[in-house]
Amino acid sequence: MKKACLIIMSMAMGAMVATPAMAKSVYVSAGKVSVQPQAQAKNLTLTVSGPNGFFEKSFRKNGTPDVSLMHKGQMADGQYTWELTGHTNERVESYKNGVNNGRGDNARKFSYKAVQESGNFMILNGVRVRAEDAPAEVPASRVTPKTKF
Repeated sequence: MKKACLIIMSMAMGAMVATPAMAKSVYVSAGKVSVQPQAQAKNLTLTVSGPNGFFEKSFRKNGTPDVSLMHKGQMADGQYTWELTGHTNERVESYKNGVNNGRGDNARKFSYKAVQESGNFMILNGVRVRAEDAPAEVPASRVTPKTKF
């Protein structure tokens, strides 16, 4: 009974954690993940971490970056976390910097509004699954062993 309660609670918590990620445009296709930002943005960096020490980062000055989830021809099953950062064209007044940076009156008095979004998703049997369909634990037979360097 305790184990069943733990599984149900784990699934419910997973659904709560994954819900914000599902609200954004997260695409997993052909072994790659990309995230469409909610606001028009530039200089986007997509960072993805996942099972077995997976960590990849991708940058695009214009457009949407994507990250390959493939390792040795397959995607490892498990929970992946992503973060998208960049900026919009909206100018925000900058604070006055007391340090003389050598620019004098030519110093920029604004910065651009930052964009930061994050979330997570799950891969099971090589396919992205919804949080409510995900099992409490990934079967050990589907976990890719960590590569030694």
